[in-house]
Amino acid sequence: MMQQALGVPAEAIRPGLTSERDDPDLELIRSIAAGRRDALATLYERFGAPLYRFILQRLGQDRELAEEVLQDVMLAVWQGAGRFRGDSRALTWLFGIAHRQALQARRRRTSRLRHEWDPADDSSPISRTPSAMAAPRELAEADLEAEELRRAVAQLPEDMRIALDLTLGEGLTCQEAAAVLHVATGTVKSRLFRGRALLREALASAAQPASATQVEEGR
Repeated sequence: MMQQALGVPAEAIRPGLTSERDDPDLELIRSIAAGRRDALATLYERFGAPLYRFILQRLGQDRELAEEVLQDVMLAVWQGAGRFRGDSRALTWLFGIAHRQALQARRRRTSRLRHEWDPADDSSPISRTPSAMAAPRELAEADLEAEELRRAVAQLPEDMRIALDLTLGEGLTCQEAAAVLHVATGTVKSRLFRGRALLREALASAAQPASATQVEEGR
């Protein structure tokens, strides 16, 4: 069979597993398993940016280390594509590798770091692209809102940040995020619920002083 010729185990081709119809990226992984470097390049072009963004968040915005980890992820994909059984979407599998590689990199880095990452560091902004044609006041408001959101997200417990990144940021389902993190789906849902609640509280608290100031100015 073609799947066996591409290095995919015969037991992986059975009902209940992901098919090309369900996951258009499955054939890409199979091509990588067959040793096609052009398929790996295509995978990098397609998923390099979201994987890098996810890794960067896990590493406290250490861009140099994140780039190294991304290369480690690509190497792991190249070496492990033949073992991908299609039990999940290819995207879920990729983020699982990225999560593990980022954790390993953090452990290696721990002994070299003297200080923990400061979430308030301005070198780690949340991506934002306000219109270049926006008025100065609108730009200032957009910057303020993004800064408040960035600080609020940075102050969340890491497990909640990861759950938010995978689901709201990268579009994985709760079940897929659970597969990446090796936890129950209910655990991811709980982290999302608590994370959103904490974000709402933090953003509401940040808005209160501004509202009070506006009231005082209006008198």
